[in-house]
Amino acid sequence: MVTYALSTYNGDATKVFVTGSSSGAMMTNVMAATYPELFAAATAYSGVPAGCFMSSSNQVDAWNETCSQGQVVASPQYWTSVVDAMYSGYTGARPRFQVYHGSIDTTLLPPNYNETVKEWTGVFGYNYLTPEKVEANFPQSGYTTQIWGETTANPLGTVQGIYAINVGHTVPING
Repeated sequence: MVTYALSTYNGDATKVFVTGSSSGAMMTNVMAATYPELFAAATAYSGVPAGCFMSSSNQVDAWNETCSQGQVVASPQYWTSVVDAMYSGYTGARPRFQVYHGSIDTTLLPPNYNETVKEWTGVFGYNYLTPEKVEANFPQSGYTTQIWGETTANPLGTVQGIYAINVGHTVPING
């Protein structure tokens, strides 16, 4: 669909983004992992890492309580291997990634924020424990933004984690 739209409407491939909230955030993670060459950047609001939501019954259309409740805790290396397996042999560029999550999310519990950050910082080879920049009260009061991969050419970084205190499953989107 993306390549069709780019070709048919003479689109700019550097301006193709994938984003979603909740189940859409889950698919954002999967799309960025499975089709990295199609997207310049991705933003996931209140989701889980790519590969986390495989159901315990191996059914595609089933709820995974272990993942949703934030009980799947793994290393960045594990999450990176999950992404790598989704497009085996891929060595090209990956989309920049932004993760938003609220501290009082009761649908997809907050530990999923850390796991998603581990996944994408791992993919890019960053240590998730040592962001290059931490901004309190950004983009608004009560939010903390962590940035990895900040360079002069890319001042917003390659991976951003935005954690929102006292925000539930629906993270307000401003801008």
